[in-house]
Formats: sequence, C-alpha cells, structure tokens
Amino acid sequence: VRKNLPLDELLIGELLDFSALTCPNLAKTWFRFADWAYAWGRQLLARSIPLSSIDIGQQVRAILPP
Repeated sequence: VRKNLPLDELLIGELLDFSALTCPNLAKTWFRFADWAYAWGRQLLARSIPLSSIDIGQQVRAILPP
C-alpha cells in the first residue's frame, strides 16, 4: 500500500497515526485519522477494481438461464 500513496499523503498518514497514539483520548485526532484512512482506502480500491469486471458480470448473466 505504501508504494501506491504519494509521499506527502504517506507523511500525513504517519503524522495522524502519531497524533492518535500520542493523544489517545482526543477524539478529533482519531476522527481525522479515520477520515484520512477511509478516503485513501476508497481511492485504492477504486483503482484496483478493473472496469472490465462489469463486462464480466454481464457476460455471466448472458450465459445463465433466465
């Protein structure tokens, strides 16, 4: 995963992780860390799912009986 993130975003993630570990009772740090992780997780998954998977689903439905 680290090689798929830009260096500046990776550093932001490391800082957010460090802030959450430094101040575990501060909800704002956990919220920002979770928000950052969720946003990048969505982007990485969107990049990894090929667009042809939609075509494969249509091909499978065409083969199956109604």
